[in-house]
Amino acid sequence: MTEIEKLKQIADTLQEMVSWVIQFDQAFRELREIREQAMLMPPFEDSASRHRNSQLTETLLSSRQNIMHRQDEVVKFLSSVGLPIEWHVFPAPAIGGQIQVYNIFDAFIAITGDVDPRPNFIHITDLLEKGKLAFRRLLQEYVENPPNPISQKLKTVPHYAAAMFSWLFPTEKQRGVLGWVLIAGLVAIILRFIFGVRLEEVGKLLAKWF
Repeated sequence: MTEIEKLKQIADTLQEMVSWVIQFDQAFRELREIREQAMLMPPFEDSASRHRNSQLTETLLSSRQNIMHRQDEVVKFLSSVGLPIEWHVFPAPAIGGQIQVYNIFDAFIAITGDVDPRPNFIHITDLLEKGKLAFRRLLQEYVENPPNPISQKLKTVPHYAAAMFSWLFPTEKQRGVLGWVLIAGLVAIILRFIFGVRLEEVGKLLAKWF
């Protein structure tokens, strides 16, 4: 996958996440209102109300599952561009205790009351919009300064060279011996071609020194 394809995939995921967040929030708020109204007056449910309840619950759970499945990818991107992905819940001053830290998307889709307060719809959509702006900046930088394919390939050379060196000489002792051999070879080249010392003399000097 090319860099431009990766960027396009990130953009699609961010846009999908926005739509899932909207679906989740609408269903969550409407179900909460229905529950609060039922606490104030005896519940009266006809078939249409039951059908609506069922629809909202299905939308809530489906959008929640979609957010859960893709949040790791979104969090990874948002973190890479320096955007906050943690949600902090502070204890009541009168009680004290530890600050609870959550993944902001986990906190948003918490529907059992485990996270209080939850991040609201504005928190999440603002974060995703900032992610989309960061994506546009990256895309613009890529278009204006496309990576050189040759330089990209050359970046991998040191890694493969180091891996091959470690494979050929796996122990520290072997690498130490190789280092002395290279030093001796360099000294021999200097003596022979710079100072004009004969090969026989070079050999004697190396035997004496090393």
